[in-house]
Amino acid sequence: ELVAQLRRRRLPPHAPALACHVVGHVDRFLDVAARFLEHLPHLARHVARVLLLAEEGDGEEVRHLPEEHHREQEHAGKLEPLRYKTAKTELEANGYLGLYRGNVLAVRALREDMSRPAPPYFKSILGGAGNLRGFRAGHSIGDTLVAGSVELRMPLSSPLNIATFGASAFVDAATAHDKGQIFRDQQFRKGLGAGLWASAAVFRISLMFAHGIGAGNRVHSGAGFTF
Repeated sequence: ELVAQLRRRRLPPHAPALACHVVGHVDRFLDVAARFLEHLPHLARHVARVLLLAEEGDGEEVRHLPEEHHREQEHAGKLEPLRYKTAKTELEANGYLGLYRGNVLAVRALREDMSRPAPPYFKSILGGAGNLRGFRAGHSIGDTLVAGSVELRMPLSSPLNIATFGASAFVDAATAHDKGQIFRDQQFRKGLGAGLWASAAVFRISLMFAHGIGAGNRVHSGAGFTF
């Protein structure tokens, strides 16, 4: 119907095709929005559990194990209510060193830590584009996660252009472990690879090919705003 109206108004020949293109994108957006709203109640329950975990616990009973398991254990008289508070800290440091011909050496260090042993669904997740490329997200979990990355960024176009294109080569290393385990005894997983990126103002997209040593190959893509 929209295309027919555009034709009756005698707009440029390419206008109907453009309208179809826009309508298609709007339809996909609405489909994604509908799926998001469908899962919104589950997301709200999960956020509530996260907030409850960080509370002091006055008048609240917070337990590690699933609710059904606790009911069975309490009925059998094997479980006492646990009252505690758990905090999660996240520290991240980034450094950049300018090199010859506009190349940049980027270094990143990340540490996530829970103040005490946490349930599996609250532990830090190792793997994926966030901390260890070349490994799937969820390769392992732990109360403490330590990760580091060294990346060489090489621009392929002039930095004076509005849009800048470039290539990157990187090495990632990370480990995750639970409370009670010694950090120096942990094995660091390593991933390395290269890829392409493009940035315009504060928007950036990237496509990276990574090889996880002992885990195989993976492709990571991303887009977002940088500040």
